[in-house]
Amino acid sequence: MGKREVVSDIIDEIVNRFISLRVSLSKDKHLDINRQLKDTLKGKRCFVVGNGPSLNLQDLSLLENEFVFTVNQIARHPQFDSMKTNIHFWADPVFFREDETKESPFLKEMRSVKRLGNNPICFFPSFTADFIKKHNLDKELDVRYFFPRKYFTGQCKKIDFTTAIPGFYTVVDYAIALAVYMGAKEIYLLGCDCTGVTGYVQSKQNETINSYAFKFDNQNDEKHMKKVYDSISCEDMFHTFYMIFRQYRQLNEYCKSKGVSLVNCTGGGILDSLPVKKFEDVVASRENI
Repeated sequence: MGKREVVSDIIDEIVNRFISLRVSLSKDKHLDINRQLKDTLKGKRCFVVGNGPSLNLQDLSLLENEFVFTVNQIARHPQFDSMKTNIHFWADPVFFREDETKESPFLKEMRSVKRLGNNPICFFPSFTADFIKKHNLDKELDVRYFFPRKYFTGQCKKIDFTTAIPGFYTVVDYAIALAVYMGAKEIYLLGCDCTGVTGYVQSKQNETINSYAFKFDNQNDEKHMKKVYDSISCEDMFHTFYMIFRQYRQLNEYCKSKGVSLVNCTGGGILDSLPVKKFEDVVASRENI
């Protein structure tokens, strides 16, 4: 890490702490309820499930008796009904966009995480509060909020979900941060392939976006991703992926500072900044206790 990057992180962290202080002094009732979760996983392990295509190669029913965090559109996955989810995160602003004539196409998916015995706590960014109330999601789901501020830096010493927290480039990172806040001792990742950059390059070269880069349910999904990728410049995309990999490394350092083990059990992908274990071996280690 260069001197300029360190100085930038320090400045960002000073700004972040000022924002956190302002939020704390406002005693936001939307955030104070999160105190109930503090240390509820103390000394235990949990799994954070992303949406990467590697999930197709892993048996998610093995998570039935584990504490599980899920994110975004996982409810579309064919194995969703065979697993259990305790906490679900939505983060990307695109999920909450709607115009005057059409609701957000993701509303059905937000509601669908509650089914077949699954009734997770659902975390949404604080800026979505009006959206949540407008569509009565707070009456249908166990809704909680988190307040993301300026992006996560290596200077961060504490993440407290009763006040403003760092902003991350991936929703999985929010789940990891909450797991640490809840006192988890071991955090295992699944479906964190980080291969979206592969699909971006293929799209820019007018090639078919293969299933290793992104999991498609149908041709409409691929057309949608092609449209999204075409709207993003190479400079912006590669900066984003630089930040994604950087933040995984920094989160690993943050976890270490808290005595937490962060391990990647994804069955493939290109995330190389975390220690790796085989998912089936981790599950079997509990069965053998």
